[in-house]
Amino acid sequence: MTNKLDSILGYLDFFNGGNTVGAWDRTFPTATRFVLLSEFNDEAFLDRETGLVWDRHGTFNYPGSFPEAALVGAVRVCYSKTIGTRQGWRPATIEELSSLIGYFPPFPAGILTGPVTSFTWSSTTVAGDPTKAWAVAPEGNRFHAGIFDKTDCCGTGVWCVRGGHGHDGQ
Repeated sequence: MTNKLDSILGYLDFFNGGNTVGAWDRTFPTATRFVLLSEFNDEAFLDRETGLVWDRHGTFNYPGSFPEAALVGAVRVCYSKTIGTRQGWRPATIEELSSLIGYFPPFPAGILTGPVTSFTWSSTTVAGDPTKAWAVAPEGNRFHAGIFDKTDCCGTGVWCVRGGHGHDGQ
């Protein structure tokens, strides 16, 4: 009941100009930052810090060969997904993925139902070079953001999100 009440109060505060949800200048304790959304059949969660709604199943590795299996495939996967009876999903931008880097894993217990892959594409391409895109990838025992050639690199992980700008402004 508390999670649902927090979620409702967060939505109300956000739409009334408050800073309970989507406050990139604030941080939330891990225990209260992420909220399961019953409105999405508990298949998604809200990040109260960014105001974004994420696929609770974590990242998705899709089949294919390069270059199709890189950025183009990531976009196709998210655009065609239905999560919690909702469509309108897209691959996360590098800023959005980077906001979660400290949580690769752990998230609070019960938030994720699936894995987070070791390599995850963002929808952000590199300024001046559309053959490259930003991604998050492992570096030792932590993750970092980096630039990768989407035609011959790495993997096929994508994490779908709703909300935010979603535009590749480069």
